[in-house]
This record gives sequence, C-alpha cells and structure tokens, in this order.
Amino acid sequence: MKFTMVSQKISHHLSPPPPIHLEHKIKLSGNNPAISACYDVLVDVPFPIQRDLNNLLANAEKNKEIEACDEAICAAIRKIHEHRRRRAFFLGFNQSPVEFIYVYISC
Repeated sequence: MKFTMVSQKISHHLSPPPPIHLEHKIKLSGNNPAISACYDVLVDVPFPIQRDLNNLLANAEKNKEIEACDEAICAAIRKIHEHRRRRAFFLGFNQSPVEFIYVYISC
C-alpha cells in the first residue's frame, strides 16, 4: 500500500466524537413556574488530528517526494528479488552442474 493511500483508508475512522450531554439546573430569583426546558447548543471544536491530516494532504510537494521514495523502495525490492533469482540459479549450477543443465534444458 502506498503512503498516499493511508489517508483514504483511515479517513472513515476519523469521524467526529459523539455529542456531549450536560445537565445543569438554573435557579431563577422571583416567582416562576417550575418548567423544564431542553436546549441544543452546537459548538464547533477543531480536531487537531484532522487539521494535521489536511495540512499533510494539502502539501502536494511532500506527497511527490513520498511517491518518489516509494518508487525507489519498490525498485530496490525488485532488484533484490532479481538478485535472489540469479543467486539461486548460480547456486544450483555450482552444486551439481551436469544435473542442473539437464533440468534447465528440460524446462
């Protein structure tokens, strides 16, 4: 998985927290009926993680640098696999050259 795909994979886990329920009784002075009232108050609270994630995604230059590093890592891994394959080939030839040539020709 590429680094740039990480934000897409975790974005649905970064949902806002559930609302906070506060109960508070207010006593008024004077003569008033005992009526209960409920109010919803919306308050915007910035999420530092979301802000940092947005800053990271907004910086396209860093994403290009990360993509270049990702490609370099993939190229190095391909090179390692190629060297492993060649090493296995030469080790098989080194251990039993005649049998190796017969097997290699029959393939």
